[in-house]
Amino acid sequence: MLATFAHRGEAFPRHLKRVSSIRRPPLIGWRYDVFQQPHVRKHEIRRRSIRGLGTPYELIFDLLTKQNKRKQSDAQNLRREFRKHSKAWRDETVFTSSVSDIVLHPSYQRIIGLGGEVVPLILRELDKSPRFWFWALEAITGENPVPNSENGQVRLMTKRWIEWGRAKGMI
Repeated sequence: MLATFAHRGEAFPRHLKRVSSIRRPPLIGWRYDVFQQPHVRKHEIRRRSIRGLGTPYELIFDLLTKQNKRKQSDAQNLRREFRKHSKAWRDETVFTSSVSDIVLHPSYQRIIGLGGEVVPLILRELDKSPRFWFWALEAITGENPVPNSENGQVRLMTKRWIEWGRAKGMI
């Protein structure tokens, strides 16, 4: 006789146990799954799928969209901070003629401290109005597309940096 087991008060033969005919890939170590990204937190997927909060694919999609929203809010915070420091720097150095005083201003130094993500913002600002962003651009990127013969000529320096930004795909 076939072995049976109790399931919700009923007896079913073991060979008729409900099994999915489509085998799902494992969550860990699966390399060809489109939803599997290296930055997805696998322990959170397991924990939420055990609790019955959706299929693993739905959970991965949910995590990826949350991460995109987090990246968007980080970008908005970066833009907001750049605008704040840029305005403070512009307002406080508008009547300053010393280049060293302009580039050593605390807000200018804070903009340099924001890192490489701020380079497209600086280039857009430079495209709108030529100011002394050259020191910051060179400090952040480590490059200087301006030849020595054009040093000190703000409009030409601006043109070179804008061309550099377009060539790198930042503008």
